Amino acid sequence: MFIFWILKLIPDMEKYNKSIIFISAIIFGLSHNFSYTYMLYACIMGLVFAYSYWIYTRKYENGHTNFSPVWLIWCIHVLHNIVVFSIKNFLIL
Repeated sequence: MFIFWILKLIPDMEKYNKSIIFISAIIFGLSHNFSYTYMLYACIMGLVFAYSYWIYTRKYENGHTNFSPVWLIWCIHVLHNIVVFSIKNFLIL
């Protein structure tokens, strides 16, 4: 999310939203460097987070929602972590 803001500061980068989404997802994945599999999974989740942020930023700017995109992505990330933690620690296979 924060890299999204940084990339938007680059002149003329605003018209390359897909690039911003992919770059931020890759950086998100690389920052979760526990293993290659986990990094790939984090890149995919980074795509979800970045795309959601982009969509809800547009909705927020147009006045279609009062809920901040930052808080929305934070909620999605927290819920995701709770679900993964619960499955990993409480689900007996």
